[in-house]
Amino acid sequence: MNIGRNMLAGTGDLRKKIMIAAAAVMALMVLFPPKVIAMTMMGETDSKAAGYVLLFSDPAATPFGANPLVTSSIVWWKLLLQLGIVAGAALFAMRYFERQSAAQ
Repeated sequence: MNIGRNMLAGTGDLRKKIMIAAAAVMALMVLFPPKVIAMTMMGETDSKAAGYVLLFSDPAATPFGANPLVTSSIVWWKLLLQLGIVAGAALFAMRYFERQSAAQ
């Protein structure tokens, strides 16, 4: 029982670790956002996922060269959803461990 108390004794330290881990994951999400490639031909647009690509790279330029009909963009709703989930999980974890330490 003493081991459990020692693990939760530094909840301030644990909160800092949770915040640092969440900030690191969020920074990686922003650095590698989800992107989509859109190809426009004869008035129709066909899009496909390009995956998680470095923020400053253009996935449309790699296989197709410099073609003005092929563009790439960030899927903002997916990025914001992911950031919200990580933020919510971090807040939940901080509150959970805070309650655990208060109960003992």
